Amino acid sequence: MTESLAWHGTHEVPENRMITVSVGPLVLMIAHRPGEWRLAWQRSDDVEPATPVSPPTLIVELEETFTIQRFLTRKTGDRIRLSPMLADRPVVARPETPLIVPGGDEATIFVSTPVWVRAELPEPDRMLFEMPAIRPSDTWFGPDTRRGVVAYASQTAARLSVDNLPPMSHRVITEVTVRNQVSSTLCLERVSVPTPNLTLFADEKGLLWTVPLLAVRDSESESARVELSNLPPAQAAGARKVAEPREPIERNVLTRALHVLVG
Repeated sequence: MTESLAWHGTHEVPENRMITVSVGPLVLMIAHRPGEWRLAWQRSDDVEPATPVSPPTLIVELEETFTIQRFLTRKTGDRIRLSPMLADRPVVARPETPLIVPGGDEATIFVSTPVWVRAELPEPDRMLFEMPAIRPSDTWFGPDTRRGVVAYASQTAARLSVDNLPPMSHRVITEVTVRNQVSSTLCLERVSVPTPNLTLFADEKGLLWTVPLLAVRDSESESARVELSNLPPAQAAGARKVAEPREPIERNVLTRALHVLVG
């Protein structure tokens, strides 16, 4: 992959001009008119273009398939900032087939979750909107109907090597290591990624990453120790921080029921 996938950043859009931004299946048209910004979007099955952000062009009429919102402003300025964000709920990724970690062993897998797109006007910062590149379905994750959380559902191939992951601008990669320190096997049918608690990074190619996760099962009970790193994974060359956690945690070690991460 030689082309950058980076669609995020601050973009110059002079008055009476528009740009097209592609984030996976999400096509976003941003038009700057005197006193207002118009943001229109649709989701498409077309192949993602090599250049995720088009140069400014004259404003054209959009097809009826686009959803349009108008944002009015008295403040001058030709800049708009697009930022990637992690999901606002945990994302439950289900591998194509269950994964089994033998007792006394560990496994590292790479899962991906959908990215959210945030649009803001800078100087001063004014929030316009935030939406997912792909709208995942809702699900419940927990041991029963009374214990658990509302989450998003996502399918994952659970790759063992990051080299086997296709480059995607609309998904975020998370490295998950599960360390099974007891004698019994551990079956991973679902992996819940606590996306609201994770820091988001972008590497030099525009790929998006979270901090790595480590879950340590050290007893036969359902309890596990979950650790979050403060640094991006080693595979994210030239990574820089692009978003803080939506819900920061006070410590970098979480003690939770195992079903919160795997189940």
